[in-house]
Amino acid sequence: MIMTKSVFFVGSARSFFKRMIKNSELRAEFITQNDSFYKDTSFKRSLLSKIVRLKIFNWVGLIQVIRSSGKECDLYGSFNRFLKVDKPYFILLEQPSALYHYTIGRNTSYWGKRVIKKHLNDSNLKAIICRSNACFTTFEKLCGDVPVHCRKKLIYSYVSTNKHATVKKLSERCDNPVFSLLFIAQGSRFVSKSGLETIEAFKRLKEKYPNVELTILTSVSLIHKNIISDIKSIDGVTLLDFTLSYSQLEELYVNSTLLLHPTSDDSNSLTVLEAMKAGLPIISTKLYAIPEMVKDGVNGFLTEPKYAFFDNNNLPNPQVWDNRKKTIYSTKLDENIINFICSKVELLLLDRELLLKMSLNSLRLANTPPFDESTIISEWNKILEEI
Repeated sequence: MIMTKSVFFVGSARSFFKRMIKNSELRAEFITQNDSFYKDTSFKRSLLSKIVRLKIFNWVGLIQVIRSSGKECDLYGSFNRFLKVDKPYFILLEQPSALYHYTIGRNTSYWGKRVIKKHLNDSNLKAIICRSNACFTTFEKLCGDVPVHCRKKLIYSYVSTNKHATVKKLSERCDNPVFSLLFIAQGSRFVSKSGLETIEAFKRLKEKYPNVELTILTSVSLIHKNIISDIKSIDGVTLLDFTLSYSQLEELYVNSTLLLHPTSDDSNSLTVLEAMKAGLPIISTKLYAIPEMVKDGVNGFLTEPKYAFFDNNNLPNPQVWDNRKKTIYSTKLDENIINFICSKVELLLLDRELLLKMSLNSLRLANTPPFDESTIISEWNKILEEI
């Protein structure tokens, strides 16, 4: 008889994770807590995040460790954080630097290395679950060796099958004269995801192809009012605030033709995988885990990012990380990104057979290992049973 384990998840549980733990095939009961800090996208959270990343704290190796004890559970879990707990636990990890607050140098300072090593060697830490191969293959380089008592495992983010995305729907969508582009940027990352380049590319495409439309889904209140005014003045653009339910988001994906995601600072890009579940071809960048999902020329097209947040070895790029205002947050337009978007959109707009082929490829890749629901749930069941 297979026993169901009880897992207390400490701190924030991201939306994709909350959806996964509702899957009836998962052999675990998860207890999540309301963490107001992680839900707060206000000035307070932004300020605290900036303070903890100050270089002065690199020398002392400041790393947040969350304490929890006395919970009625078999094990604990966390997202991107070491724990101090009285039972076995796992870390679900976005990227290695998330453990030390996305800083450059904290992991290599004398005290930083000692602190990381100390917590890695905690006998209660039983598993580090990486959300991408980029994370999996760079962990030791950035954090040191994983001790023998701890497993390091790759499990991609859980995104359920989009029930609206059928072969018939994709075929009808690709035949539709209206060519619907989709751009998504949550939080304050509109500029760093090349939102300005996307707008400029759309303007140029619209002049040549009146049947092209663009939907922008973003956190409207966090974008400069001049940018919002510009967006609202463009014919063929629909601006949506980030208040959609997940079912509404699924419908938005499946009713779009193509995802534009020319980002400079993504790591795992849940948006890309969600779009693939709807059978969308992706126009994106060769950044971190994106090439693990988007195969250039197969289910989309990839180019170099405007600024490389990670280098070619998927390690943090100090020239960008330490100069964000002058790089990823710069409003200077990148003509290479604009021209790339225009050329690839035009290619797919004029070649509907290629569009359908890439759409079907996206749907297939998203619903087969390692991205399909069954594989991800199976891998989680294995690791939870082993801990």
